[in-house]
Amino acid sequence: VRRMYMKIDFVIRVNGVAYFVDTKGFATPDAKLKYKMLKYIVFKSGRNDVVLFCKNQKEVNSFCNNILNEYEKDT
Repeated sequence: VRRMYMKIDFVIRVNGVAYFVDTKGFATPDAKLKYKMLKYIVFKSGRNDVVLFCKNQKEVNSFCNNILNEYEKDT
């Protein structure tokens, strides 16, 4: 069995929570499987990390605005 790799576009850490964010315009079946496996690994780790799969720029902008609001609220 060959090893499988997934390159995440970016990771943001806010208040002890890591947000794994990957963006795809069109998700191939392989990308969907890798995303699902990453979610499972994060779930099994027992941490409160979040895995996001943004499909377009609007979703990325919305996520970034939510993170900024959360960060500003805590500081």
